[in-house]
Amino acid sequence: MRSTIRGRRAPRTPRFTSAIPRVRCVTGPGPWWNVESISFLSTTALGEQATLKTKFHLNSFDNGLDAYDNRTQTTQTLGRSFNSAYDDRGYGGSVRMDVNLLPVDRLSVAFQYRNDRHREYQEGFAPAHVIEPWQTAEEETYSAALENSLMLSPTVDLLTGLSYDWRNLSDEHYRLAEGFPEEGWSLFASIRARY
Repeated sequence: MRSTIRGRRAPRTPRFTSAIPRVRCVTGPGPWWNVESISFLSTTALGEQATLKTKFHLNSFDNGLDAYDNRTQTTQTLGRSFNSAYDDRGYGGSVRMDVNLLPVDRLSVAFQYRNDRHREYQEGFAPAHVIEPWQTAEEETYSAALENSLMLSPTVDLLTGLSYDWRNLSDEHYRLAEGFPEEGWSLFASIRARY
């Protein structure tokens, strides 16, 4: 499946005007934006007892945002005015195998990978005209999981499982600011009721 959404600058009508006294930042519509997605999903029976499921995707999002000095969106001379551009993309996928050990017991094994890259730059106008260089942050996320679903009755299941998750961040600033662990184990158990 593939989907694409593209846009161009709309007529100059403000999207946001601050109501806070002495703050007059007017943002206009982005000069451009583009969203694209491609995905693939599959489910394959492997004999009578097992099923293999796969998912793969590629997403991109590009856009720009401008802030002006006034409602007419004709000047950018104050410190609160800027032009920003963003170039983001993500891709990844997952593979999951379900095996029916018994008619009431299913074991699932899964692996997932995702890569996200965020790029941005900003142009400021006061006190001097400054264009920041492109800044890039990239994150890779991995997860390996094992789950067991045991049917206790026709309407109640006991779910138990564990996963090991880890990630790599390319930017130390984001790593410290978020405060999330880089890797770790997770255990879970729950009761699921069907009505």
